[in-house]
Amino acid sequence: MEALYQEYKDQGFMAITLLIDEDDAGTVEWAQEFNLSHPVVNDVDREVTYRFIDGSLGVPSMQLIAPGGEVLERDTQFGNDTVIDVLEQYN
Repeated sequence: MEALYQEYKDQGFMAITLLIDEDDAGTVEWAQEFNLSHPVVNDVDREVTYRFIDGSLGVPSMQLIAPGGEVLERDTQFGNDTVIDVLEQYN
């Protein structure tokens, strides 16, 4: 996802990683370990997570969300081609 973020961020693509870690320091360490430049948010109360994950998916999962909050794609795993296809359809 980081590579896609780097490639498409100038076109408005935003990647946000939500973690549900009890410790903010663990969230920072995780982001540094994977050398992420996109936002990594500790969603310890799971407010954002539950807004976008339906009951059929577990964690971790991925969602492609339009700027207005519409979920465009939802799965436990999808590849870069799926993301690119959705971006091309949306733009």
